[in-house]
Amino acid sequence: MDEKRVAEIAWKVFDKAKKEHASHSRFALANHISVRSDLSSKTLERVYDRYVEKNGKHGPPNAESIDSICKFLGFENYEAYVKKNNSPPERNWIKKEETIKSKWITISISIAFSMAFIVVYSKVF
Repeated sequence: MDEKRVAEIAWKVFDKAKKEHASHSRFALANHISVRSDLSSKTLERVYDRYVEKNGKHGPPNAESIDSICKFLGFENYEAYVKKNNSPPERNWIKKEETIKSKWITISISIAFSMAFIVVYSKVF
């Protein structure tokens, strides 16, 4: 199986779960999907770790797990998903990296303004 395609599927399954469930924690999303599929929440947490968090401490899911994830997305199996989505895999996982980068930029700017305020304030008083 194509690792990029599996990553795309993982992103889609957790995006779908986020739309259906109030809590967006890894644990809550994995439990939500687990109740609606034949996968354990632990397997889904590992998928989340590997493809959403990108921590790399877990190996890729087996073919049966990917088939089950595809069923949760409304497809018969992985093959049906690929036939329906035969274009190159989406690069949605880049969005997370861009979000992290923009958060760091925001934090850095906030710190700079705070330091400037402290310097100006200390000179006034």
